[in-house]
Amino acid sequence: MELIDEIQQSEFYTSDPTKACLFVPPLDLLNESNIKPKAISQILNSLPHWNNGTNHVLFNMLPGTAPDYAEIIGVNTGRALIMGGGFSTWTYRRGYDISIPVFNPARCSVKSSLSERNRPWLVVASQPHIHFEFRSEIASLASENAGVIQLGLCSHAWDPKNATIRCLGEKVFKYPNLLKVQREANFCFVIRAARLGQSGLSDALMASCVPIVVADSYVLPFSEVLDWKRAAFQIREDELHNTVKILHGVSELRIAEMRDQCRLLWERYFSSMARIGRTVLLILNDRIFPHVSKTYEDWNDHPPGLIPPSPFLFPTISPHGQGFTAVVLTYDRVNSLFKVIQQLAQVPSLVKIVVVWNNQKKKPPAASVWPKLSKPLKVIQTQANRRSNRFYPYKDIETEAVLAIGHLNANFRRAGVWI
Repeated sequence: MELIDEIQQSEFYTSDPTKACLFVPPLDLLNESNIKPKAISQILNSLPHWNNGTNHVLFNMLPGTAPDYAEIIGVNTGRALIMGGGFSTWTYRRGYDISIPVFNPARCSVKSSLSERNRPWLVVASQPHIHFEFRSEIASLASENAGVIQLGLCSHAWDPKNATIRCLGEKVFKYPNLLKVQREANFCFVIRAARLGQSGLSDALMASCVPIVVADSYVLPFSEVLDWKRAAFQIREDELHNTVKILHGVSELRIAEMRDQCRLLWERYFSSMARIGRTVLLILNDRIFPHVSKTYEDWNDHPPGLIPPSPFLFPTISPHGQGFTAVVLTYDRVNSLFKVIQQLAQVPSLVKIVVVWNNQKKKPPAASVWPKLSKPLKVIQTQANRRSNRFYPYKDIETEAVLAIGHLNANFRRAGVWI
């Protein structure tokens, strides 16, 4: 099993359970349709270090079974960390579980004869078994807009359960030729289906087709570290009918940047089970050792010197990191401080939090006391008590945009509206 091989060959692996921080049971739980939940629960409970799942990691890409398809695996997992492929905002435990992609074992490399800037289709919909109301809405978009193409289920002459076949009228597309259609579109729909997580997202990234995610509660894979705004658009389900209008407002430059980011995400994090497994290990390692965690740039940017040439004359990226840094000035109001930084960490465009500890008579709280955050945190103790300390250009500020906060009783939720 490729996933287990990657874990055992990584620098994080140890065969000595007394030295291990986390345990990965050697059980195939990726597809719940292929397991017997009661039997698996009994096996887990019999493991020597199980302890109700404490410090155990379970991988499950396809939770639930027909017809309901639950969003989490129907096994008694106790306190185990779930690496799941179908999380919604209701089932995802932020900072605990990890949302992973649904891997397509039929992956392949498909090249288009067209240039990257000469794709004839605006947006393509090629998913099978999406809800009827979404199919109807897309059919309406396709009938009204020449740039929209909808590949649907084939007639009774073809196996309707075969997910590798799609039809456009009488024309039949079999996998991997199906991906060639996506390679000829700027955008690809990834719409809520019976299962919330699906391989359509990975297929879009593989084809460098910018995903249009229409699934209101879906937690995107590795969203704890990946900035999906740079690679995909998320459109509310009740705004599906406005998709074409929204996409016509996207510049050619933005499409080129997002397409390049799709390639980066596919190659680095999505292209194999080994890549997916390694990404999970790196995220867990960052949680355990936050002082040596990877930066926003490490996760989301090309390595220095490997940035592909821009198809345009001017640079396509800012010299500084995208997003903003929050600089919070505080004296000793620890409870208020913790509430503020927890609220700030939920803002998608936040890159980092810098806490300026303006108290020279009292040290900042110990690292073990601070709340667990999904964003990097740096605490700086000043040498003098000045309110202007929040405006100092600290070296830990890595973005051009800075939100300087000096009063902890303000309403910070408004920050995410405009930043």
